[in-house]
Amino acid sequence: METLNSMNKERGIVPRMEHYACVVDVFCRSGNLEEAVEFISSMPITADALVWHTLLGACLVHGNKEIAKHAAKMIIKQDPDDPAAYILLSNLYSSSGQWEDVAEIRKIMKQREYGKRARLQLG
Repeated sequence: METLNSMNKERGIVPRMEHYACVVDVFCRSGNLEEAVEFISSMPITADALVWHTLLGACLVHGNKEIAKHAAKMIIKQDPDDPAAYILLSNLYSSSGQWEDVAEIRKIMKQREYGKRARLQLG
């Protein structure tokens, strides 16, 4: 956070959401998911879906289901029609053999017709 504050003080650059997402990405790539969540909580602006997607993707890589659930909920809260949160959460559950949870997510996706939309977009 200090680096982002110094951007404004020393260079006159006001940090944007993309800057915050990059910091979250650095935490995530190093496996510090809890620190990423703490950073997101301390941000002076509300984290957007890009920030939460970054965290959710890292949870898949590092196998952290609890933080993944939180990130997915935040994405869905901001954009309930974004299928990516459901897809990444389904992948996380399937990678750990939680087939009942996978079935539940896929049921939601089917109800929202995400599979059809994705196939139509792929052409």
